[in-house]
Amino acid sequence: MATYNKLTIIGHLGHDPEMRYLADGTALTRFDVAVNQRRQGAGQPAQRTQWFHVVCYGTLAERAADQLRQGRSVYVAGPLVTRDYMGAAGQKRLALDVRARELQVLDPPTRQGAAPPPPVEESPEPGDDLLFVADQDTVGAPDDDLDQVPF
Repeated sequence: MATYNKLTIIGHLGHDPEMRYLADGTALTRFDVAVNQRRQGAGQPAQRTQWFHVVCYGTLAERAADQLRQGRSVYVAGPLVTRDYMGAAGQKRLALDVRARELQVLDPPTRQGAAPPPPVEESPEPGDDLLFVADQDTVGAPDDDLDQVPF
């Protein structure tokens, strides 16, 4: 039986993206997305913010670093992946990341006089309005590449 792993989120960037290059020259960009959930709690409306760590590779990473800024509204879709790292006290820790394969900016730029970024024509299907789509050669980037990034 086939399995499928895809997470879709819409939220706001918590900080500007951080881009690095791996030893093989592949671009890697990380950023965090905040998703607000409104709910009723004891008769009072309450809001809870969920934070998602997002990582992307290749030209998708370069475009994300170029176009995204703190506070921008974004759509992100891709698999949820795990990675191990060493905590500050030397203990082994586990992190969950969304490995972005699709990325779209949902709001206009906030800079005065700046034009919105042009859509990237990577998918020939009509009606496909995704701004960024991962290259096929970076879709299956190995999990251990994240261990090479110093953040």
